[in-house]
Amino acid sequence: MRPTDPKWRFQLENARTLDGSRPITYRVEVDGTPLTVTLMPDGTLAMEGRTFRLDVSEIQGLSLYSLLVNDASYEVLVDERGGTYYALVRGKVHRIQVHDEALHPSRGRSATAEGEVVVRAPLCGLVAEICVGEGEPVAENQLVAILESMKMENEIRAPRAGIVRGIHVQAGAVVRDGDALLTIA
Repeated sequence: MRPTDPKWRFQLENARTLDGSRPITYRVEVDGTPLTVTLMPDGTLAMEGRTFRLDVSEIQGLSLYSLLVNDASYEVLVDERGGTYYALVRGKVHRIQVHDEALHPSRGRSATAEGEVVVRAPLCGLVAEICVGEGEPVAENQLVAILESMKMENEIRAPRAGIVRGIHVQAGAVVRDGDALLTIA
């Protein structure tokens, strides 16, 4: 989803509620650093104990955006590949992943009746590495696999803490978007 997508605009303006009365919180990862971001009903953004005034405008129908954060202006070039966003800001590329099942209902994970979580491939690619073993405990947000796609490595992280109950692929396997990688209970 891009900032010009009407759904994004609605979420930003209404903080993902029909009446805009409640904030909505997202778990995101920026350059490998997990963050909690909250969109407030007034359009501000709260992150790491700080609040920012936010305004986003698309420039000429491209993937280029004018971003006003408080009193600072930024031009941001955004590219989305396989559910991961790459934002070029002031000459530096930032890798951004949004961990919100409401945004990616068919990606990331799915729960079974037993309370297990199936970690799924968020994109098509080659399994470069499975970083955990069956029976091994994992922490929330721990690196569990690495997928290669379009010459880029994509880190797959545990959506919650638990025990690895099954590994469904091995290094070197080619997977499609939504394929099961492993199960955590």
